[in-house]
Amino acid sequence: MSLHSKRTSLISILSSEHGRMRREQRDIDKRDLQAALKHGTKQKTWGDRWKLEYDGIIFITDASMRSEITAYPSPLALAPITDDMKT
Repeated sequence: MSLHSKRTSLISILSSEHGRMRREQRDIDKRDLQAALKHGTKQKTWGDRWKLEYDGIIFITDASMRSEITAYPSPLALAPITDDMKT
């Protein structure tokens, strides 16, 4: 069964101690990680890791996308600075 046909809450992923701690510190729910696996953009990153981004949160997983490594909020976009703001 593909991830897209599964209910989000039924998507399984192993959480590392570090990943759980970071999600707790940053008030990120495990369901957010499950939703990122199902709906998020996936990008291969350093080593064999995957970067999943969804709904303002970035998750890093192992090569199989079955083990969470860490999670953090997406960076905010920078607002343009006008000349009026500089003075």
